[in-house]
Amino acid sequence: QIANIEAATGTKTVDRTTIILDIFARHAKTKEGKLQVELAQQKYRMSHLKGLGIVMSRTGGGIGTRGPGEKKLETDRRHIRKQLEELEARIERINKSNQLNAGQREKNKIKTVGLIGYTNSGKSTLFNRLTQSEVVTKDGLFITLDSTLRKVDPEHGDYLVSDTVGFIDKLPHDLIKAFKTTLMEVETADLLLHVVDVSNHNVEAQITVVNQVLADIGAGNKKVMMIYNKIDKLSPEDREALILKNQQAVEELTLYISAKEGLGVESLFET
Repeated sequence: QIANIEAATGTKTVDRTTIILDIFARHAKTKEGKLQVELAQQKYRMSHLKGLGIVMSRTGGGIGTRGPGEKKLETDRRHIRKQLEELEARIERINKSNQLNAGQREKNKIKTVGLIGYTNSGKSTLFNRLTQSEVVTKDGLFITLDSTLRKVDPEHGDYLVSDTVGFIDKLPHDLIKAFKTTLMEVETADLLLHVVDVSNHNVEAQITVVNQVLADIGAGNKKVMMIYNKIDKLSPEDREALILKNQQAVEELTLYISAKEGLGVESLFET
């Protein structure tokens, strides 16, 4: 379809996955993040070579001959395969060192808390509050791509907090696989804080997506605390209605905060 639309309009056409990958590529800062984006991009390119190949292979003439396009397709495939193998090997090495670090933390009985949530729910802002650090925060999708692990503000205890990539609805599967290393912090955490943007009108759907991704990566049985963030954006009536609704739902531990304004952060520390 992309090829057809481009032919008809003469305009470069991209699909949803390509846009997500472009945003990812723009925001990846660490070596690990960049490798993961590149891996996802190459996998996606590989699956999209087929359509081009059909167009190209028609340039071969005669029965039983192999068109030059087909040869080009094969070389492209081989080239991408080689790149994929190299990227996977490099990511595997990073994985091993991450696992060693996680094992070391476990051995030293260091507890970790992982922040999870839909993209743009305020995880990095909360992360900065909890760890007194200056991680980049911006109103936008996938600003955080590289998992960051920091010590919590010392006067509030002795544990580590990790900030992770935000989840999104219908995230392409290859992407989830490519970001397995980033999400490893989620798998090894002792407690997860599920940060929710209460000001978003799709809040319920976003919570469902996050729970689904958690189940997909095998972390569905983790201990989770629900953190309803951005309450400063709600009117007092809406805030009360939300608290009332959740009290009736007898949910797991639930807290209402504004990471930006610092509302409720003290009670979060205590909890």
